[in-house]
Amino acid sequence: MKKLLLLLLLIPNLVMGEYLYDYKVLRIIDGDTIEIEANFLPKPLRQKMSLRIKDIQAPEKRLGKKVKECEKKLGLKAALFTEKKINEGQKKLIKIEEARLDSFGRLLGDVIIDGVSLRDILIENKIVRYWKPGDEKIEWCN
Repeated sequence: MKKLLLLLLLIPNLVMGEYLYDYKVLRIIDGDTIEIEANFLPKPLRQKMSLRIKDIQAPEKRLGKKVKECEKKLGLKAALFTEKKINEGQKKLIKIEEARLDSFGRLLGDVIIDGVSLRDILIENKIVRYWKPGDEKIEWCN
């Protein structure tokens, strides 16, 4: 139901070419995922959503079955870098790139910080790597 409501709310804007939104960044989840204000959702739904930066992969910051300690360190570094860049920016806009949610229920898009793509900043600084669903898991610790 939540996905359907989101699509109904976003599709008119996407069709009209309005891709940039002035939603507030609430918190950094990890190097490639943030939480944004989602006041476009009707109540009683939560007024916040996760946004995954599309087409990149950051190292994981939580240890798990397939996450090594060295990847966790890189993941924490990536999350701190993302937080720093977002906090340094004067003007932050949210770019919704697809009117759908990923398999974890996150919006797919980017953050435009003072006119520059966060995705590009992260790639340029070698914090993340290009990645698309279906690609093999990136090995961060060789």
